[in-house]
This record gives sequence, C-alpha cells and structure tokens, in this order.
Amino acid sequence: MWYRGCDNPAVTSTSPVPSPPAPDGQGGTERRHLAEDARPRVAMGVPLTPQQRVPGHHLRMIHDALRRELAELRERVTAVERGEAGIGDVRQSISHLTMRTTFETLGSFCGQYCQVVTLHHTIEDRYLFPAVAAHAAFRPVADKLAAEHVTIHEVLVDLDDAVLHLEDDETSFRRLSALVHELAGMLLSHLSYEEDELSEPLGLYGIGV
Repeated sequence: MWYRGCDNPAVTSTSPVPSPPAPDGQGGTERRHLAEDARPRVAMGVPLTPQQRVPGHHLRMIHDALRRELAELRERVTAVERGEAGIGDVRQSISHLTMRTTFETLGSFCGQYCQVVTLHHTIEDRYLFPAVAAHAAFRPVADKLAAEHVTIHEVLVDLDDAVLHLEDDETSFRRLSALVHELAGMLLSHLSYEEDELSEPLGLYGIGV
C-alpha cells in the first residue's frame, strides 16, 4: 500500500513515539492501547454560535464516513467467519470458491480503507493539529491525538501485511480478524475523543477542516 515507508504520521507531536509491540508468537502482535485514561480533557463546553459549530460538524461528517466504512469492514470479516462454520467434506469443496471470492473482496476493501484512514490522519497531523497546538491550552490534546495516530498507524501497517499474506486458511484469517477488531476499538475511541476535544477550539479560533 502507498503508506508503506511513508513519513511517520505524527510529524507534529512533541510526545515520545511508542515502540512497536513485540510479537506474541502467533503471527500477530500484542494488543496495543491508546492510554485512554491519560487523555487530556481541555474543552470546557463553551457555547458556540451556529457559524462556530460548522468546523466541528464537518469533522464529524468526515469521521462518520470512516465509521460507516469500518462497520462494513467488520461485517465482511464476520461474514467470512459465518461462512467457515459447519462446512462438511462435500460442502467445503463447494464453499471454497465462495470463500476465495470473499477473501479477495475483503483484502481489497482492507487495502482501500487503510489508505483512507492514513490520508485522513496525515492531513490532520500536518495541518489541523499544528493549528490547534498553536493555542497553548489545547496543545496537550493535539499532541495526544498525534501520538495516538502513531499507534493506529502501526495497526494499519500490520493489517496491510495481514492482507498481503491472506490465504484461505484459518491461521491467516484469524490474524487479520484480530487486527480488524483491534483497529475498530482504537479508531472508534480515537474519533470520539477527537470530536469531543477539537470541536471547541476549531470553532473558537476559526480553524477550518
């Protein structure tokens, strides 16, 4: 995928870059965390005018598109899991073609989704977060969000690798499935935190999205 070997996405963060997780011995990685309990909470719930709420609404619209695509990705993983259940000797040979088509479709979708998420994060790291960090009160939030992008990027790279090595066997699919669920948990939490904390500074300081 095009983001392989790209610049570290957290180009604006002053926070330490987390080390890659160690292998767990089963073809995947140990589960990573976003340290949600360490997230700075700065937004004070300042009333915003309709015009000031526009950037926050725009941000949510972008995030909602990511959420919809993530839901579709998870559904495709679940569909593969359902397709593997209870296949007998004869049905297994018939189902094999269906399974192969499903795997190929899933792999293509995973690749496209990884590109979309990485592009969105790169834009935020290079333009949005520096603008927010220019206001001292919100700099800890911008740094934390950028650091979380690093961890999410690690999952995307691992997911890309899992897609490249995806075969119609249980082991490779189990790895991909685990990574999709890991990405989902992280990304949904990250998007919500970003909306909660950035809508206010975006509106107060006129920062476009």
